[in-house]
Amino acid sequence: MEYYEHSNYGIDWTEYHKLFPNETRSPTINRFSKIVVLQTLLKVGFEKQEPIVLSKLWRTMIEQERWKGVCDTYKKHFRGSLAHKIEKLYFIELKYRALLLFVSSVRVTDAFKKKLEEDQCICRYDEHNRIVWIRSDCNEISVEGEHR
Repeated sequence: MEYYEHSNYGIDWTEYHKLFPNETRSPTINRFSKIVVLQTLLKVGFEKQEPIVLSKLWRTMIEQERWKGVCDTYKKHFRGSLAHKIEKLYFIELKYRALLLFVSSVRVTDAFKKKLEEDQCICRYDEHNRIVWIRSDCNEISVEGEHR
């Protein structure tokens, strides 16, 4: 995948390249595909407004985008490389990062919880520190759901 929308959701996605200029370890997953994954997760978050099963998402994306590899490759790469970076993607508004974490069922750190509070993005968490409810300051994001 060599194409992504450069200003999807009003976000300058080229900033990802500046944050991670040498990120090319995987032969099948590059920075472009990671941006497409993040954009897709945001889209799903706005449309479905609930946590999703990522395995289904990977299968769909591999088929639609004609990516190389198998579902497990993308799943492992997301969990091992991309998921823990979401909190630190400062070019994305805090409420959108919270939505990404919610949709993908990624655990939230205490430091990120504090930032969300300071930004008046109210969240509730489950026993595994995953977001189960979000209400942003301007109510642009108002989602609720359970993780499997």
